[in-house]
Amino acid sequence: MSAISRAMALLTDTFEKHAGKDGQPNMSKAEVSDLLHAEFPQTGNNKEVVNDFFSMLDNDKDGSVDFKEFVTFVAAITVMSKQK
Repeated sequence: MSAISRAMALLTDTFEKHAGKDGQPNMSKAEVSDLLHAEFPQTGNNKEVVNDFFSMLDNDKDGSVDFKEFVTFVAAITVMSKQK
């Protein structure tokens, strides 16, 4: 498997690991909170951070984060981290 294929699989697996626990296919705010705690433990239990992060992810403001929104955000923070 190529590096890009592994990266795509990791993005898909990470999204699927956190989305759908509530029976819906997308991530709710609670599921985004779980993702933050699991993937970015330094964020702690700060509800303001969760709210801000969720707001940034939920581009269409439908109250959930779909896979496209998740991948777009990951790509954006990857680009930003490379500009330092």
